[in-house]
Amino acid sequence: WIGLRYFNVAGAGWDDLADLAILNVVPMVLDRVERDEPARIFGSDYDTPDGTCVRDYIHVRDLAEAHIAALDALADSRPL
Repeated sequence: WIGLRYFNVAGAGWDDLADLAILNVVPMVLDRVERDEPARIFGSDYDTPDGTCVRDYIHVRDLAEAHIAALDALADSRPL
């Protein structure tokens, strides 16, 4: 068996699948950067140097490749 652990998936596999709404943290930050405005970060009471939450993201295509690699690894380790 293989366990894959991830929490925050971002992006679209192809441009025509992109969600153009600015409703999630990644598009919100990028929108502000494009407008030369500071990003709005919510939360200030975390045990980090600046008090904000640490978030890790993985691009959806990288996640798809990881799933394929995991399936390949399982197939290669299967007894005949």
